[in-house]
Amino acid sequence: MAQFFSWYLVVLGSGLIILGIIECIIPVQIFLLWKKWIACRLFPLHGLILSIGALPMTFFRDSLSGKIMMGIGIIAVFTGPFILFFPGSIREVFAMTETELEKGDEKGLIYFDASVRISAGFLIIFTILNYGII
Repeated sequence: MAQFFSWYLVVLGSGLIILGIIECIIPVQIFLLWKKWIACRLFPLHGLILSIGALPMTFFRDSLSGKIMMGIGIIAVFTGPFILFFPGSIREVFAMTETELEKGDEKGLIYFDASVRISAGFLIIFTILNYGII
């Protein structure tokens, strides 16, 4: 079972890295995609997927990188229910943020998100490879 979660996390980490690179290439289009997704009626499912998808990250906690990954996983797992049960609040915060952003600031927001995604992806892969399960 540990090998299954390890492979899942390697795929997740690789996916995060690829998504981060795509965000860096087309930041304006990604911001518009965020806007559409948050307005979508299926957006609350994002919270459910986030909680379930990040749960395996909390299983690895023996090394320093494992503890950091576990912390990221716990934050993601506990953020999920908030998105699931209070999507309107997320929409309001996004709308407020969008109105306060100046022209071009969306790119900075996307670049920050991309750097966090890429860093998390590399951390996940590094941690799993460090455990030697794969």
